[in-house]
Amino acid sequence: MIEERYPPDFSGGASIYVKNIVDALSEMGHKVTVITTKPYENLKSFNPTIIVEGNIKIIRFVPVNIYDIYKANKVPFVIKPIFHAINLWNFFQYRTIKNFLKIENPDIVHIHSFDGLSISLFDSINNIGIPSMVTLHGCALLCPKTLLVRSSNQICYTPHPFCAIYRVIRKRIINSKPTIVTAPSQFILDIFTLNGFFKYSDKRIIKLGIDSKKFSGAKKKRNNAKADFDILFIGRLGWHKGVHILIKAFQQLTNNNIRLHIVGWGDYENFLKKICENDKRIIFHGKISNTEIEKIYQICDITVVPSICYENSPIVIYESFCAGVPIIASNIGGIPELIDEGYNGYLFEPHNINQLKDILKNIIEDRSLLELLNENALKSADKYEMSDHINKLVATYNEAIKLYGSS
Repeated sequence: MIEERYPPDFSGGASIYVKNIVDALSEMGHKVTVITTKPYENLKSFNPTIIVEGNIKIIRFVPVNIYDIYKANKVPFVIKPIFHAINLWNFFQYRTIKNFLKIENPDIVHIHSFDGLSISLFDSINNIGIPSMVTLHGCALLCPKTLLVRSSNQICYTPHPFCAIYRVIRKRIINSKPTIVTAPSQFILDIFTLNGFFKYSDKRIIKLGIDSKKFSGAKKKRNNAKADFDILFIGRLGWHKGVHILIKAFQQLTNNNIRLHIVGWGDYENFLKKICENDKRIIFHGKISNTEIEKIYQICDITVVPSICYENSPIVIYESFCAGVPIIASNIGGIPELIDEGYNGYLFEPHNINQLKDILKNIIEDRSLLELLNENALKSADKYEMSDHINKLVATYNEAIKLYGSS
């Protein structure tokens, strides 16, 4: 596995998913090596850190560039184009990953997020002669900012000339490299196909997986008869996640028995707290452990995903279904592929505060509807059971090995 940042150093949706499948593959007896990064601390940091736990080996290295990817949000904007130019083909990363692969000699390499890594990693794999599979978790290959969002916080439909050149170069370097390309949403696969990426790779949709036992406590302790109504947001507190939209919709609801739980951290945390300071019904939990997240799911009635950027297939939706918590989400990106309106949740148009408010109000006032949504959320989770997901991955790995051998 190649994943740019891996828990516990980072806990984004893709990294959590990768850890989940690494653990599941290991439990099935497969040997898994994770190649990931670590922050720069001093000269000794350049020595790789290797940890072996049963069938899992984790190799962490510093991906040499002009700044540390773990501190990217503190770097002046004018420096970032240089970082991306170096990462078009970074010799240090090419040699480092190639050496790791020579030693490990895997049957297949599964590439996940690599926003802060150089695409020279594809040549590291290809030049050794190992089949590879890519899972598309986002749009980093198309957009240096990874989100396809302009500085005005609007979706970028037409790339800046720099970004257009960036896409062309990256496309030419990688196009013939991966054996199989997968994505958890048709939406994200279509974007890459439209932009001419992975022309010679076999492509398919594989939805993400979730362990149904993960939030079993939340399912057993759900209490739909309680008088209070609790709304949940889990995710990064960035403008693109639309938390401000949810807060504004919530503040239009005058009920005293409702609460909004905001779990996560990010650049906009102080701004969001500022606009909430007079509403004691809104609770900021910060970054919390998995055990605490399960407790939050136990008390929450609905999860809201109010994104205003293209989402792929948010892991929070899978987790919420697993806990029996239905979803209200923006009708954007790959999200609608997971939501069956009126069955396991509802969709609203991005930025539409009034539409979100009306959906929340309707569910708050109709507890029989909430109970039905709870039941159907649990049924929806069954479609994404981790054991089935792992079987699909293993079958796809074997298929990639065969395809590579016959090419």
